[in-house]
Amino acid sequence: MYLARFTETGHKHSKLHVIDLRQRKTYATRPINVCVQRDFNKVVSPDLAEDALEAALSKVESVIRPALDEVSRTRRTGRTRAWVTVVNLMALVGTRNPSTRARAEQFYTEAMLKKYESETDTPEKFAALMAEAKAAGNVRKDIEADFEKHRVFLASRRFTMSFTPGFHVPGEFQGVDRMIRRLMERRWMLLEAEEDTCGFVTTDRPLTLFKSDGSQIKPGENLGLATPGTSVLFPLSPKLVALGTHNMNEGVTGLSRALVAKTNLTLIRYCESLVLSPHERFEVAVPGREEPVIGSDVLDIIGGRVE
Repeated sequence: MYLARFTETGHKHSKLHVIDLRQRKTYATRPINVCVQRDFNKVVSPDLAEDALEAALSKVESVIRPALDEVSRTRRTGRTRAWVTVVNLMALVGTRNPSTRARAEQFYTEAMLKKYESETDTPEKFAALMAEAKAAGNVRKDIEADFEKHRVFLASRRFTMSFTPGFHVPGEFQGVDRMIRRLMERRWMLLEAEEDTCGFVTTDRPLTLFKSDGSQIKPGENLGLATPGTSVLFPLSPKLVALGTHNMNEGVTGLSRALVAKTNLTLIRYCESLVLSPHERFEVAVPGREEPVIGSDVLDIIGGRVE
């Protein structure tokens, strides 16, 4: 639905041009094959069908599509119904995506391991926990608990933990609600690519948070939507990008070829891996170069290195 706007014809059955910065390759494919993860919305519940969440989200798509069309046509943001719907889309894609879930899973894994270590750091605690697990039927009663082997196993980290998709869903939607509030606190300017430009790209991380002064985020530096001196970019189409700040006037402004190329650099710099566009002629500004790089030539500049 969203990515269809960046295909060759603007329809979901058309193709996107994809540049994979990590794999250092390019290819063309339909939107349905990009930025997806099998069973991402799968529900495991005795009361609901496995595709219940997927079916509910498909209804959301039918609302978002006309909202994107209306914003593109009217060029209005503010508190209009269409713009609030688009902000909901931003929050959904900014919160519910495979890379964000992977980071959450890593956090939950470390938290669970620390909890297990704390709850079994003495033979007495370990024995009590095993007795409780056997009483609940989670461990066979004939298994003998070995505290020392348990501690070595935990310390080795030679195992993995995984969580069902449904485990993440409540926290993700709570995050969506928080993000909507933060995004609505910003003032939104629509940036329109002028006719002589090759347009904007989008990425597998389209909601792009960056420092307003153009400086790069330092290692270990954490930015959030409430951080002063930050801006947000969100591509709406190859011709239109939304810019959210805390102090800029709302409205529409045209961007020259050079500024479109600079905007594309910001979008690409903070993506996960994939750059998506309707063609291979988009331009990217590169510091220190007079002329922008074009299309897949970006691999020579950023390929294999995603900041």
